[in-house]
Amino acid sequence: MAIRTPLTSRPIDLLYFIFFVVHIPATLLIDFQAVWPKHLIPESLQLLPPWYRIPTPVFVIGAYGLWKDSRGIYGLLVLYGASTCTTTYACIAAILEAPTTHAPFFVIPLFLAVDMAVRLQKLAAVGIRALESSKRH
Repeated sequence: MAIRTPLTSRPIDLLYFIFFVVHIPATLLIDFQAVWPKHLIPESLQLLPPWYRIPTPVFVIGAYGLWKDSRGIYGLLVLYGASTCTTTYACIAAILEAPTTHAPFFVIPLFLAVDMAVRLQKLAAVGIRALESSKRH
């Protein structure tokens, strides 16, 4: 079993962890609107378009996997990062009068996608080398 490196020793992962944890309560407020009585939902939240739903499970799984220092979440985080920065880019383009308000929601997922893709490539290279080495013996 691999030794877990503390999250505080992995500053980039700590940033991702905080990013996910901060999103959990906010997305639950939005995602659970369908089950709440309409009079309990603030009007501003009722006006949000249906496409504004955010994948709460990814935040929970991502935060947990980062906390546990699990390499098994890299693929999920690549997909999340690429998907989110692409969608957020479209939002920024739609609201050019205030692009800075959405910038972190574009930059962090973009960086996350690239970072996790690089990590996956390194893991794949190790696996390929191990496979080739085992075939020679």
